[in-house]
Amino acid sequence: MQIEQTASFTLDLPDCPAIATVACSPFPSERLETWRSWLRHDEVQRVSKYRKKVDQELFIARRGLARESIAQMRAVLPSSICFAVESLGKLNWASDDFDRKQSNSIRKLDFSISRSTGIVAMAGCDSARVGVDIETIAALPELEMLAMQNLHPDELHIWRAIPRKDRTIAYYQLWVVKEAFAKALGVGLSQPPNSILSTQALAGLPRGTVQVKNDEGNACAGSFWMASIGRRRRIAVVVAGNMGA
Repeated sequence: MQIEQTASFTLDLPDCPAIATVACSPFPSERLETWRSWLRHDEVQRVSKYRKKVDQELFIARRGLARESIAQMRAVLPSSICFAVESLGKLNWASDDFDRKQSNSIRKLDFSISRSTGIVAMAGCDSARVGVDIETIAALPELEMLAMQNLHPDELHIWRAIPRKDRTIAYYQLWVVKEAFAKALGVGLSQPPNSILSTQALAGLPRGTVQVKNDEGNACAGSFWMASIGRRRRIAVVVAGNMGA
């Protein structure tokens, strides 16, 4: 599936609906200034530590896009939203408006953000944990070693049967789903990538399932959506839940 470089869309995944928004640089100056105006003091300080303007803008865009999307979904002011980082890096959010708004908008919304060169994305979900990842496809001289380290044995067997000219893209298609799943679980790469299994992602399918598969059995699973952004980027959104839940 091919999507536009700047778009918002609803994903009707089997477990629950999720929303995703993508924005590509160059970001309009007016939008960047609006996003910047919503930053809290700690975020302003963080922006100042980036040496390159492009890195400053990507950080502003990630936090701005997240606030913009959450505000629309929860009927709160973007400037009222503050973020807190969990121990493994996943962001939580709260809003100053919650004290003043007595409505269902106070229900928790899980969200995830990602960036790659010149692009940011946000995904949100009402009823399950969600993760999003963007990858820019590039040549990987160490591809074989990375595959041996990061692919589940079932995936590695299939990957090695793929023609060599197609293995890099296949690896990225799998990796973007693994990253999004780890983000949905809130564990980052503390979950070994080779314990995450999705042969459907390896095949480049636009929708499918992903699971943790280890010696203790299948601990959790999720559903993924994957698309191309231009020729060299892949985006994946995963909603995750406990097996049998």
